Order: sequence, then C-alpha cells, then structure tokens
Amino acid sequence: MKLDRITVICVSHRGMSVEITRLLATLASAGARVQVDRGSVDLCYSRNRALNDALLRPELERVLLLDDDMIVTPQQALQLLQTIPDGYAGLSGLYVRGDGVECAWPLGTDGQGATRWHVGLGFCAVHAESLRRAKEYLPTYRMPNGPQTVYCQAGPHPTLGHWQIDDESFCRAMIPVGGIGLDRTLQVGHLKSTVLWPV
Repeated sequence: MKLDRITVICVSHRGMSVEITRLLATLASAGARVQVDRGSVDLCYSRNRALNDALLRPELERVLLLDDDMIVTPQQALQLLQTIPDGYAGLSGLYVRGDGVECAWPLGTDGQGATRWHVGLGFCAVHAESLRRAKEYLPTYRMPNGPQTVYCQAGPHPTLGHWQIDDESFCRAMIPVGGIGLDRTLQVGHLKSTVLWPV
C-alpha cells in the first residue's frame, strides 16, 4: 500500500483532539493526502463534499474517514487501511462506550454469512473503487463544480420507519458494493462528554 494513494478525510466544525492533530500530521509526513473540511456544520454535506473532492484523484486507492474527536494511533490507522477484507467496501474499528457497550449494529449478512455493519464513520477505511462504483446508483445534487454524489444523509428512512443518521445511511449505501466490515481488535477512543446516540 502506497500512502500517496491514500486520502485522509477529517470533517471538523469544532476543535480537533490532540490525538487526531498528531495523527494527521504523521500521516501527511508519510505521504498521505490529508483533507480537513471545516466549511459547514452540516456533517452530511461536509462528508459528501469531501468524498466527491477526494475521488477527483484518479490514482486514489483508499479513503480513511476520521472524526475530530477520536483517539487513534498511527499504527491503528495503517492497520485499518491495510486489512479491508476481500469482498468488503470498507472496514471500521470498534468504538466501545465507557459502560462496555459496543457501538456497532449488524445490517445483515451476505450469501456466505459475512456480516455487514452500521458503524460510526470516525475511524473507517473505504476502497476508492467501491465509492466510484456506488456513484452508479446513489442520488446526486447540483453544485457549481458539477454533480455531487450523496454518500450519506440524515432524515427519516423511507421504508424502515426510523430516523436515519449519516453513519447509518453511508453504511447502507455501501452494501451493494460490499458493505462495511468490523475489526473488533481495533478498539478506539471517542471523546464524548455524554452518550448522544443510541439512547
């Protein structure tokens, strides 16, 4: 894996954790392209814009999605990028709450029994080719620089009857191109003063 073919996307409208600031600097110095989007408090809009911008690089092989409040080491980031399982669009590390609850929810299995997951997007690596293939069926919206693919959105799910957040919508959008896997050995920290979701 060549790091100059990796784009690291961090969407932030707050201050970044010390750990993420150091991680971004380390990855950039090793050759990865670091893209920090601070332009909007709308997380879905910012993530969609950043993903569409990243895919303009024809040599791009993988994208690492990071939140600004994660605790992740460079070793964990490299392991995640290098170990996306065959047949999957991407791979996430595992958030574990202070009370021991795992923040990952199964979205179903494929024909071989492999589980696809709804995970947070604060530490998630995705094949660029899977994101490009998803453009064939995902909706788009207009921007001055051309159509933008909607990889994630928030709002009522059209058939499941619940409010869908951006993380869930992204993970569901990736299912036709392989879905998101979960590596329970990569447990990462998430700096929250309170449990926001799920309740």
